[in-house]
Amino acid sequence: MPMFTRRKECSSRSRYFPEGLGDLLAYCINLDRRPDRRAFMEAQFSALGLGVERLQATTPDTINDEEIAPYSLAEVVEFLSPTEIAISISHFRVWKRMLDRGQRQVLVLEDDVGLSCLLPSFLAALEKEGTEFSVLRLETRQKPVLLHPRRERGPSGFAFHLPLSFEPGSGAYIISAAAAGRILASPKRFSLPLDDILFSLKSPFRDRSRLRVAVPALAIHRFEASPDFRVPTSILRSDAQPDREMREARAMRREFTKLQKTRREIRRLGLQVRSAIPALLTYLFARRTIVPFADIAFSGPRSAARPRA
Repeated sequence: MPMFTRRKECSSRSRYFPEGLGDLLAYCINLDRRPDRRAFMEAQFSALGLGVERLQATTPDTINDEEIAPYSLAEVVEFLSPTEIAISISHFRVWKRMLDRGQRQVLVLEDDVGLSCLLPSFLAALEKEGTEFSVLRLETRQKPVLLHPRRERGPSGFAFHLPLSFEPGSGAYIISAAAAGRILASPKRFSLPLDDILFSLKSPFRDRSRLRVAVPALAIHRFEASPDFRVPTSILRSDAQPDREMREARAMRREFTKLQKTRREIRRLGLQVRSAIPALLTYLFARRTIVPFADIAFSGPRSAARPRA
């Protein structure tokens, strides 16, 4: 039986809960007005023995001009809502801390994910092996996705796959300094929401050679996927979802002239023809699956890390 399916092995702190994470930085992004989520995450960090630093999340009211330069806020809101801009800036601040400290990668967590009890051992093994990615997605939302069939072996029975479809969410991932620096230096960093920038097929920063998904996942967003685990609805509710829905609806209503539509379709057709053959071969052999969670039993004591609704 694979290691990640055996719950009893997660109870061995000496084997699965190494002290510290070596040189790996780890941050959790949390709004000041969400102490419930902060408590939820800190209970998990305590149970896992993880040293994760909290970073105060940016809000639309605290966005400054330097963080969105060379554009103004009025220009950026044509692509993203103020809340989505604030989310991107929060993640960018984590990346900048990594770069300022001269570190090669950082673990970024949002404050509404459940963490596997295997996360510390996985991170320690990853550090020891020196495996590097541009971005390594650690999260699953329990929805069908397409993965490249090539399986790259990871530590402790885990595998890494190239994602061939987009699964939303930026709740848990590792990003390298090189990838973070490339995004931060580009004015296109606000062209899409943060999770699209990292994982979407249409992201201008997508790096097929070094973008990977961990299978099974070490973090889970959809807590209801586990029948024996429930959390307060306040933690599950997304602060950004209303703004995302409004932006998408506005984009659908936006009218284009006939000439603009024609030009756009010609460009799109050219790109499709140029990549049609390799794309067809890739998707014919793609693996359609739901990325499983590494441990159905969440970390931490039920009284702390598993609050009942």
